[in-house]
Amino acid sequence: MTDTEAIFQKFCQLTDGDKAAAASLTLADALNRSLEASGTAKPAAQADILNLKEAAVYLGLSESGLRKIVDRTYRARSGRPVNGPTIEFSQPGKGSCIRFRREWLDAFIDKQRIIPAPPKPAVIHRSRNRRDSRGLDY
Repeated sequence: MTDTEAIFQKFCQLTDGDKAAAASLTLADALNRSLEASGTAKPAAQADILNLKEAAVYLGLSESGLRKIVDRTYRARSGRPVNGPTIEFSQPGKGSCIRFRREWLDAFIDKQRIIPAPPKPAVIHRSRNRRDSRGLDY
C-alpha cells in the first residue's frame, strides 16, 4: 500500500466512508506536501506569522506606513505620548526582522474599526421671524 492509499484510507475512516470527501482531502494533502517539498509553501507553524511586507499587504498599508506605526509603538512602550494607533509585533533584537501574527493584525483592524453613530432624530427649525401672515408679531 502506498502512502497515498494509506492517507486515503485514513480519510475514509474520518469521513465515515464518504469516498468523495476522502478523495478531496487526500488530494489537498498531496498538494500541500508537494508545495512544502518545493519550498513554495510555508510550514503550518509559520503560516500565521508574517513579515513587515506581508503584514502591510494584509492591512492594506504601505511598508513605510506600517513601519511608522511600529516606531510609534516603540515610543508608546517607552512611556512617551503618541498620537495615532499602535500595533502588537515581535522583534527579537534591535535590527532583526519584525514579525506579526495574524491574530495581532486582526486585533489591530478591530481596534481601528469605526462604528457609525445612530442617526439623529429630525429637528424642525422654526423661522426666526415670528410674524403671522398679516405681518404682525405674535
